[in-house]
Amino acid sequence: QKWRQEVRQKLQLGSDEILAVSLSRIEPIKGISELFDAFVSVAQFIPQAHLALVGYASPGDESAKKLERQIINKHQHLPLEIKRRLHLMGFVENGIEILSAADFYVLPSYEECMSLAVLDAMCLGLAVIGTNSGGTPSVVQPEHTGILVPPRNTQSLADAMKKLFLDHALRKTLGLN
Repeated sequence: QKWRQEVRQKLQLGSDEILAVSLSRIEPIKGISELFDAFVSVAQFIPQAHLALVGYASPGDESAKKLERQIINKHQHLPLEIKRRLHLMGFVENGIEILSAADFYVLPSYEECMSLAVLDAMCLGLAVIGTNSGGTPSVVQPEHTGILVPPRNTQSLADAMKKLFLDHALRKTLGLN
């Protein structure tokens, strides 16, 4: 509870605002670009929606560095009302602190063997949106513990995020399961 309050205060979140978190390296295969675009689409219609992107480009990976620069540039050119709700957090020492402040977790990877962040989020009782690839479907059970979407599908990701941003009872039920 302490971490939740501290992080939400740092991000200047009101009590009625909803925070989605994605904790991942910034690499093309991680689906961060699609997540960014999905959030921007959703944020236009849901003023209480926030997204924290936690992570950084893998050292020595030029495609990751390029993507990170693109994300930062796109962020700088967002309308202020959306920009203030899309939090680019970079590297954080303790991801559990950020997850403690979240209302749900998003893993947009194209393929993921087994995400420890998803497991951490689920241990904290968070609903999860993940892609229907790799090991994710073995832990994210559709409409029971979370929502699965096709990889690389910005619209499906936006629809799933919209569903969780708008439905407190569903977030709670999926997280408890």
